[in-house]
Amino acid sequence: MRFLNNYKISYKLSAALSILILGFILFSYYSFSSFHLLKVNGSMYKQIVYGKDLVADILPPPNYIIESYLTLFELREEMDNEVKVKQLEEYFREKLMTEFYDRHKFWIQDEVLLPFAPEIRTEKNDYSFRPADKFFQIVINEFLPAIHKRDKNLVNTLLNGKLKELYSEHRYHVDKTVIMTNQLNHEIEDSAQKEVFYRTIVLVLVMVFSTTFSIFIFVTILFAILKSLKNANQNMKEISQGNGDLTKRLHITTRDEIGEFSLHFNKFIEKIHESILEVSNFSNHSVQEAQSLSEATEEANRNLETISQSIQEISKNSYNLNQSIVTGNIKSEELHNFIHQIAQNAKDSFEETTNLKEISNREKSSSKNAIDKMKIIEKAVNESSKSVNILGEHLNQIYKVIDVINGISKQTNLLALNAAIESSRAGENGKGFAIVADEVRKLAEESQIATRQISQIILEIRESNQTAIGAMDLAATEVAKGSEIIRSSLNSLGTISNLIDSLSELIGSIEKSTIQQTELARAIQGNLNTVNQISEESTVATEEASSSITESSNSIRQITLTSKNIHKNSIELSGLFSNFKLS
Repeated sequence: MRFLNNYKISYKLSAALSILILGFILFSYYSFSSFHLLKVNGSMYKQIVYGKDLVADILPPPNYIIESYLTLFELREEMDNEVKVKQLEEYFREKLMTEFYDRHKFWIQDEVLLPFAPEIRTEKNDYSFRPADKFFQIVINEFLPAIHKRDKNLVNTLLNGKLKELYSEHRYHVDKTVIMTNQLNHEIEDSAQKEVFYRTIVLVLVMVFSTTFSIFIFVTILFAILKSLKNANQNMKEISQGNGDLTKRLHITTRDEIGEFSLHFNKFIEKIHESILEVSNFSNHSVQEAQSLSEATEEANRNLETISQSIQEISKNSYNLNQSIVTGNIKSEELHNFIHQIAQNAKDSFEETTNLKEISNREKSSSKNAIDKMKIIEKAVNESSKSVNILGEHLNQIYKVIDVINGISKQTNLLALNAAIESSRAGENGKGFAIVADEVRKLAEESQIATRQISQIILEIRESNQTAIGAMDLAATEVAKGSEIIRSSLNSLGTISNLIDSLSELIGSIEKSTIQQTELARAIQGNLNTVNQISEESTVATEEASSSITESSNSIRQITLTSKNIHKNSIELSGLFSNFKLS
């Protein structure tokens, strides 16, 4: 039946109406044919009647005792034949009498024919039954015993007497019943023919009226359905075309399936209307949000670019700082080596001074005035040593110590020169002392060379600590003044002895100071290494941060592009929704 899907509903309903009309026509034809075939005195009716008449003409009726009466005559003729008598008696008792009373019982219980004909019922069930019943009673009680006794006289008397009279009376009422029944049958046939005629007319009228009314109702319903469908089709066409007017609704004029369809369609359009209205509002809001998101992402992108530039600058500064720290670390290593060399020289000077002290002690008795002057120098040197110890924690203290060492080296050089002069005056007694003084002078010169190298390194570091340099200059000035006092006080060999003692202690202090300075330089180098490591980690961190910022910038650019696409799609979506009429 799928081929019907290609046709309009009007064609389908018209086809259904045509089939219905054709069905009514065929039904009418077969109904009239059946009535004509089965009507009273019709062909089939006559066949049934003729068949019953044929049976009635051939066989004796069971409710009529003519066959029983004839059987009695046959019994009389076969009286001497016991076998035949027995057969006829059984036939009479079991068939003729039984069928008679059975049929009598049937007509007594009849509710089809006799209740509408009381005269026939009385004639049949009463007047014709009573003589027949007496007839059978006499046969059973008198006639059959006479047959068994072979009493022909009694048998003839009964046949020609009582039984004949009862049979005649029974036949009279049977014939009367037949006449009354035939008359009733003719009346029923006439009534049936009239009834069939009237009912045929009524059937024709009903068929015509029902067909006409059905066609009218069908056509009315068809036009109503087509009208509703046409209106629904027109409204849906208006909704689907043009601006998509969602404010239109189907007019509901019926409560049938089309009305329910229109109702549910209107609810569906209302839901679509509400949904599209909400989506349209959301789309407009999305346009604004997408615009705001785009602006925010662009601003964030600019901020990230600024941060990226700052991080790159920090990375560059960290790199420069790292290079400076590496340079400082190298210089610190050189400083550590120079201080270690000074410590070694101080150790050697301390050993030489010890030897010189032994010589000075041997000559101390002849150099008492020189010892007094050396005490004054020792006092000045101690004061300088204290100043050096105070400045030992910082780099400026190293510079001051170097200045002190430089000053002492110069003074030692002068003292060695004076000692050489004094030893030359002393003659042979001063030769050994002159040799020691010359060694001291050489050590002083080496110390001056080392201190000048250290000073050069300190001057390179000094660029970041001008205040400490000023303090070291002030200390150098004070030491110079002290040196002048010592220089003016050294007038004799005793002064040289005291100076040697002071020099011995000073060199010991220098040795300790250089050890401390070595540890300090090592600590400074460790701190520089730590700072260098931190700087490298900072550089790596800034590089990672720069990479993260770059990735974030790329992500934000992607978000910006996506937000622009969302903004564009939202505008297009709003344009699509503008095609619908929502109010």
